[in-house]
Amino acid sequence: MKNTSLKIVSVFLLLVVIISCNSKSDTSKNKEHNKTTVSEKQSNNSLLVCDLLTENYIKSIFPDATNFKQTSMDKPYPSCSYRFVSNGTNYKFGMTMVKKYASEKNFNRAMESMKSKKTSLQGIGKTAYYFPSLGQVSLFDGNYIIHINANKEEKGDKEMAIRITKDILSKL
Repeated sequence: MKNTSLKIVSVFLLLVVIISCNSKSDTSKNKEHNKTTVSEKQSNNSLLVCDLLTENYIKSIFPDATNFKQTSMDKPYPSCSYRFVSNGTNYKFGMTMVKKYASEKNFNRAMESMKSKKTSLQGIGKTAYYFPSLGQVSLFDGNYIIHINANKEEKGDKEMAIRITKDILSKL
């Protein structure tokens, strides 16, 4: 009986070791998969959106900014946004950047489909527009289609959107 109990415990321990080794192997595979995914994102978009629009960048404009809430998405297009407070005022900045489908034809099609009123901007990218109702600059620079919005108390801030756009373009 003692021998049987010892065998059962030994088999159980062996199973635990095997399962443990396999889960470590799976974890390593998952880490490797995550690295590949990040590398693929970087090659598809050259730079990750949240590497361009960062909390530190925003703090360089608003040193007293607090209560940061950052969100990002990969689909349908890479995007990054921040909500924060500066001097008791609520702000929201966001950016979407498309490289894979970036062409003048696709940009023009997207601009035609937007029903919001827009004004043309000169000196920013190849073609750029500002959408007052969205607080958004949309542009095509030859390599990317980029949408950057800046809102102060839920209203568009044209000067800030243009400033952020120029700063981002200088990093590309």
